[in-house]
Amino acid sequence: MIITYFDPHPKTSKEDFFDREREVKELGSANVPLIMVLGTRRIGKTSLIRVFFNETHTPHLFIDCRRFSSTSAKIEDFVNILSSSLEKLSRRHKKLLKMLSKVRGVNVFGVEMEIDPKNAKTSLIDLFHELDEWSAEEGKHTYLVFDEAQNLRFYRRAHGISFNEVFGYIYDNLRNLRIVLTGSEVGLLEEFVGIENPVSPLYGRYMKEIYLKPFTRETSVDFLRLGFQQAGMKVKESLLEKAVDVLDGITGWLVYFGKTCLDLKEVDETAITSTLKVASTMVESELQVLSKWSERYIHILKVIAMGATGWSEIKEGVEFLEKQEITDASITRLLERLEKMGFIEKLTTREGKILYRIVDPVVQHVVRGR
Repeated sequence: MIITYFDPHPKTSKEDFFDREREVKELGSANVPLIMVLGTRRIGKTSLIRVFFNETHTPHLFIDCRRFSSTSAKIEDFVNILSSSLEKLSRRHKKLLKMLSKVRGVNVFGVEMEIDPKNAKTSLIDLFHELDEWSAEEGKHTYLVFDEAQNLRFYRRAHGISFNEVFGYIYDNLRNLRIVLTGSEVGLLEEFVGIENPVSPLYGRYMKEIYLKPFTRETSVDFLRLGFQQAGMKVKESLLEKAVDVLDGITGWLVYFGKTCLDLKEVDETAITSTLKVASTMVESELQVLSKWSERYIHILKVIAMGATGWSEIKEGVEFLEKQEITDASITRLLERLEKMGFIEKLTTREGKILYRIVDPVVQHVVRGR
């Protein structure tokens, strides 16, 4: 079987996971109750999590929170995913299933379990207590992984479940559990957790933050070169350079480009164009959601994509596009929001000047064409 870096699925083995050894070690050595794995979209956060647990066989629950991406998120969705993850863990540890069956609102049928949505709010803490007790008896830590955890914020308004309170309780009382939160919208996740909010249950708590950054240009070219070597394909260095010019160090786009070439059985500029077209369609749908909140978000991104980097330049550019004056507070608020959502990042020069840049080159390409 050929191991390839260009498999589009989240990675599960370290052999497939390129140049992230340091981050995997960081996750394994983080002896703290709360860990946050942060990075822009399509950078490899889910792969990092899956590789770590597959390699270490550490007991864990994995909750994919992408299904809870609006205020219409149903409590049934959450309890079904939680039940499924608990079932998977219990199949390997029969004693755990017996312990969980004691929790009110939890029904066990053979090796299957069901959580009553009506009792979800009270059952959660009881479930985690049993999981903590089982972990203590096993002499292990069990990890509770919430992928794209910022989406859990919708449950407070819709169902009255405050997950940062749940996490705060686990942090303070359940010493054998570890919480891992991943997030592409870094600022929104930090806001949800309440890192800087004095009334948050997690305010002032020590937590480990692991950042996944885009590959450098050199690493991106190495990634593509080695991926094609795995597939037995020879590629001109100039073509790899051109692909990186367009796709930068965003792992997801580089993987898509590589897989496109494997399917075509050749590496040429057509694959770069094809990748950019598909990537642009995906980004366009994300920008459409953003524009429903405010078209001004798109105007700000467009101005930055056209070369404006400083706050004043951006404000002037947006005013030019909209043909009206805009308050300083409005521009500042939307820039902060775009940064929290992971679309832009704020840089500080040696002279102390603050500049803004778009993180994903495909986002930059799309907004330029709008």
